[in-house]
Amino acid sequence: MQQHVAARALVVRDEIMIIKCPICDKRFPENDAEAALPFCSMRCKMIDAARWLNEAYGLPEEKMHEEPDWEEE
Repeated sequence: MQQHVAARALVVRDEIMIIKCPICDKRFPENDAEAALPFCSMRCKMIDAARWLNEAYGLPEEKMHEEPDWEEE
């Protein structure tokens, strides 16, 4: 299973953060009109959504205690 990595700000230049896309690693300014934050583009955003829908990503499961079977035999 792939690990989902959040976008992170790399550099702050004159109050504009440069962000790294978690899908393609492209660096882009946070005020980029083409960006679909935290992704650099709608393409990367859709790739991420497809990975979630195809269960390439997931949340860790906690083991639950099995509930007793209350049906009488």
